[in-house]
Amino acid sequence: MHETDAQLAAYNAAFDKLGLDWHWDDDDSRALAGIADERERIGAYIRRRRPHLLKCYDVGFLCELIHSTKARHEASVARRTSTPPRRVAG
Repeated sequence: MHETDAQLAAYNAAFDKLGLDWHWDDDDSRALAGIADERERIGAYIRRRRPHLLKCYDVGFLCELIHSTKARHEASVARRTSTPPRRVAG
């Protein structure tokens, strides 16, 4: 499973919103493709690319923080890009 461009952008937007100088790219997607659960995939990313943070933060906390920020970003994008219902003249 490869991340779509929209999902990669959502991860990177979440990192940016959290003030993290991180970047999730195609190589990360390929390396983590076998992990179906998104929170577990985020945890594996942290363990792989940012293991030093685990000395200070609980991996579950970081995963939930990133996951929820990503979900809010995706919802915001969906709201901005959805077409409003057409009004019918009556």
